[in-house]
Amino acid sequence: MSWQELRNLLLSHNHAKGHDPYVCMASCNGFNGTNMASAFDSAFNVLVGNTGAVLQSDVTVAYMSFYNHLFYKNASFDQAVGSMRLASGDHNFFYTFGEQVKSQRFSEMQFQFASTPWPIPQPGW
Repeated sequence: MSWQELRNLLLSHNHAKGHDPYVCMASCNGFNGTNMASAFDSAFNVLVGNTGAVLQSDVTVAYMSFYNHLFYKNASFDQAVGSMRLASGDHNFFYTFGEQVKSQRFSEMQFQFASTPWPIPQPGW
């Protein structure tokens, strides 16, 4: 499934439920899920994932710790993701908020337009 296909499914969820979901990517390079975000709408409220290749055993331990801290210990996302790193021994687990990624995409878009001004129309004769 491409990022665009997943994004479309998540946007459908947003419209049906009325809020952006939390997305946990229990896979290698799952943090690349930020590619689903655009400057105009967000596909997720929070994205949790790993920036590199990760062993299945590390993913299992990491997410068990994450959910335990988030739901049973009332931890913040920062604390819960920190627990993932400690439990798995893999320091490549990160999280981000959809609004942060959306703002970053908007800034990138503004920079691109500012550095590439509109062409001056030339007469067609």
